[in-house]
Amino acid sequence: MANGQQEEQQLPQVGTQQQPSLYQTLGSMKPDELLKFKGFMHRYKGQQQITRNVGGDRAVELMSEVESGALTVKSAVERSKAELTPSMKLIDQEFFKKDVTPSSMLILKERTGGNWTRTERNLWFSHYNSIQSRENKRLVGEGKLSKQVADNNKYALKAQVDYHNIEDAIFRGTKDLFETNKYGNFVTNADGSLKVGSFVREKDGKKITVPSMDQADLDMLTEKWSYIRSEVAKDLNPATYGQADQLGMQRALSVISNIVPEEYLRDKKGIIVGDEFISLYEQELETPALRKIFFDSLNSRLTRAKDHLTNVAPVGLETEESDPWSKYMVE
Repeated sequence: MANGQQEEQQLPQVGTQQQPSLYQTLGSMKPDELLKFKGFMHRYKGQQQITRNVGGDRAVELMSEVESGALTVKSAVERSKAELTPSMKLIDQEFFKKDVTPSSMLILKERTGGNWTRTERNLWFSHYNSIQSRENKRLVGEGKLSKQVADNNKYALKAQVDYHNIEDAIFRGTKDLFETNKYGNFVTNADGSLKVGSFVREKDGKKITVPSMDQADLDMLTEKWSYIRSEVAKDLNPATYGQADQLGMQRALSVISNIVPEEYLRDKKGIIVGDEFISLYEQELETPALRKIFFDSLNSRLTRAKDHLTNVAPVGLETEESDPWSKYMVE
């Protein structure tokens, strides 16, 4: 018995060792490591704020200037603040009210959101999610919402943010292929399909107008994008949380990455998807390498979204919308 007890005591304690806290990790860093970490966090937070203020395309431009040394992170942030539109200031004003609620944010969107640009709507989306999470926490404390339902909503909102970032990156990558209105939103044909753009090309000494893409590419892009949207709706629907086909979505993202114009990937000097910025400053990359970087960025967001949804526990939630993704889309 004594031997048995001794052997049991010598067995490794799997899963009982606690991971070091952030405070312990920082405390164990060498001075140069701590300095690098602080620099990374300063840059990361600045990049997040810039993207929030001016959107992905403009954020890439400002972060590229940071990469080249033309701007500091602080000056890039200040420039992005100066570029806030009146609508964004109105959204911020509502968000920072002490008595703000999800309902009041929705009222603001219904009242003025029809003319918002994509960047303005993205800002509203970010603020609305923050308020909704805060509201759910309050309802749990008052016993009006179960903790499990609130937790499910929390992880679903996190996944929704990642899916929203994928959608935004694809929009920015393909928008030059389609006609857009003055608010930057796609223009549709009478049947609801997106209206293909055009550009002027010289042929035999004459300028001719040609479509921005052929019918085969248009059909493929439409098919793959529709598939991704349907799978996202499945993943975010409480009745089917996390049931989207990740491999199928990866394949669709790969196809889309090969349709995005090379000029978009090359001219931006960087790729930004959500809070991830990949600098291409002074890099001479072949087209396949650029497309792989773009795909990897999209796939990273997809993986994060699916990881969030692994934390969701089925509780038979009801939902007011069959497609919660749809109300944040900018057509």
